[in-house]
Amino acid sequence: MTYSREFIKVLVVEDNEGDFIIIEELLVEEIKQPEIVRAESLFQTIQTLQKDPVFDVILLDLSLPDERGEKLVKKVLEFAGQIPVIVLTGYTDKGFGITALGWGVSDYLMKDDLQSLQLYKSISYGIERKKIYNELSQSEQNYRSLFRLSPIPMWVYDVATLKFLNVNEAAIKHYGYTREEFLSMTIREIRPVEDIPLLEKAIETSKLNKQSYYNDIFRHKKKNNDIIQVEIESNTIEFNDVKAALVLANDITEKLAAEQNLRKSEEELRKLNAELETRVIERTRDLSEANRYLEAFSYSVSHDLKAPLRAIMSFAQILKDEASDQLSDECNTYTDHIINSSKRMSNLITSLLNFSRISRKSVRKNKINTSDLVDIVWQNLSKEHPEKIDFVVNDLPEIEGDSAMIEQVFVNLLSNAVKYSAKKDKQIVEVGSTVDNDEIILYVKDNGAGFDMAYYDQLFEIFKRLHTASDFEGTGVGLSIVKLIIEKHDGRIWAESTPGQGAIFSFALPVRNFS
Repeated sequence: MTYSREFIKVLVVEDNEGDFIIIEELLVEEIKQPEIVRAESLFQTIQTLQKDPVFDVILLDLSLPDERGEKLVKKVLEFAGQIPVIVLTGYTDKGFGITALGWGVSDYLMKDDLQSLQLYKSISYGIERKKIYNELSQSEQNYRSLFRLSPIPMWVYDVATLKFLNVNEAAIKHYGYTREEFLSMTIREIRPVEDIPLLEKAIETSKLNKQSYYNDIFRHKKKNNDIIQVEIESNTIEFNDVKAALVLANDITEKLAAEQNLRKSEEELRKLNAELETRVIERTRDLSEANRYLEAFSYSVSHDLKAPLRAIMSFAQILKDEASDQLSDECNTYTDHIINSSKRMSNLITSLLNFSRISRKSVRKNKINTSDLVDIVWQNLSKEHPEKIDFVVNDLPEIEGDSAMIEQVFVNLLSNAVKYSAKKDKQIVEVGSTVDNDEIILYVKDNGAGFDMAYYDQLFEIFKRLHTASDFEGTGVGLSIVKLIIEKHDGRIWAESTPGQGAIFSFALPVRNFS
């Protein structure tokens, strides 16, 4: 329902500053012009009501510095007069809530579950009840209006005969029976036939235990024969001089269905995880088998293929050394081709084996002093004219990684820098680093031949070369190995170049790889 007035005057009895702010925000969300007055104790509440008793509603915390619980509620009700009192509490004592409704409070709301629309509706219902209070006695008015306007189905039944004595509008709307139909029935008739023995057993147990409050979950049957799951809360009361039970019936069918679906989803997730684990085991086994085949292949290539290749090279070299003067110039040229091609083939096989070995190797991280590593690599490089090379090493960070693999990266990049700048009168090779967001970037730069960026996509592909063998020797595997190693370290590599002006090769590793 929508309350017609824009102005509502509210007395909020709350000693907790945080809870008061939340309540104030909930009121402002739904009421256009609320006038909010705050009291922080029972004493202050009484003073406020005596001075200014014109409030539309009182929102009462169940625990104040000078009083709490039953005494607090009854005292506030005493001074509230016809003003509706809504209890807001953090306690989950539903039995006390039902009892408090019997004392005359307008509603009993849990702070943890409170929403602005719920609070607004509760206030609206409470204000509407004021019209009824003027026509009935105080005690009868509190009971009947609270009972009728509750959004939860409620009824009263005779404990002896189980006949319905009264039902609220929510029960009529939810179950589909008219008030007259309800009052002609017993509570057995809203149960499935097969569940009636459970009902009678529960009633008998309650009698034997002399329980005034009862709580359980049962199945109910609507007029349209729909079966619903209902959480029942029952409290013994006197109704028109008859021993009766006041019942709140909360339909939890959707809640239980959601919980069941959640359990089903969790079970399906467990099954999926188990299947994934099985697949991982199978995949690991397949990879291990593939690695064994690859190792066998590498061994075969290393021994069975290189052996005849070495024989070809040896016999061709013997032929050149011992019979070159007996051969024509053309035959000597053929002999040189055989030797050079065999060497190139041998280098290709060695490079391929290195690539295969690195692809299978796992990364074993340790701290690396990059400056020392680069110095060692540079000292071990074969340089035809070292005197004409200007080698510059900038500040380099200490990193974490596989030292053998990172060494191979610098071996390949520095070898390329020396090789491709060899035709310059003055060679310049530079190594340095920069920091960019979450990455540390290392680079190797030279002033050599460079390459055409139009062919960049082929740069890191295995056996792809951007220069001819007559210009620069190589197998086309070195940069592929560099890329493989960097990716094994969760990094990335790229290059920039202008033909004739050199190239810069950069690789980035995540900061987590660095000390």
